[in-house]
Amino acid sequence: MKTLVTRRQVLTATSALALAPLAANAAEQVGMQLILAADVSGSVSPARYRTQQDGYIEALGDPRVLKVISELDPPVLAITFIAWSREQAVMVPWMRVHDARSMDQFRERLRSEQRPRVGINTLISQALLFCDARFDKEFTGGRKVIDVSGDGDDNQGIAGLRTVS
Repeated sequence: MKTLVTRRQVLTATSALALAPLAANAAEQVGMQLILAADVSGSVSPARYRTQQDGYIEALGDPRVLKVISELDPPVLAITFIAWSREQAVMVPWMRVHDARSMDQFRERLRSEQRPRVGINTLISQALLFCDARFDKEFTGGRKVIDVSGDGDDNQGIAGLRTVS
């Protein structure tokens, strides 16, 4: 006895196969999404920038940080490092951190990055909007935290923002 396959069954099977890679790449659930954002505007000297970068590297090496990660639900941290001024640059893309080894990998990647040239003006509002748009892409869930280091006022304002009196 022959089994006939309908056109609808073929389309359904084809669609399922085509969408399978997208389902496999679904965002991983984490306990926290952390964005580290460092000011690289013109008012930040190379030494002061290095202080920001080294401060993050040193802080992330503290064993108490790994203890906090182990207490997350799930015990996974998604972390990225962004440089900001008038424009922004992702210096270390999102990484999954769940133990000392993965944290050391993140710290090493950050240590090896050179300060980008993304403008001289301080534009923290744009940096925050840029950072906010990064959440829930590769990872999802948990607390969403932006840790910003910087030294200046928002001297350009938000493009297109209208104040209401």
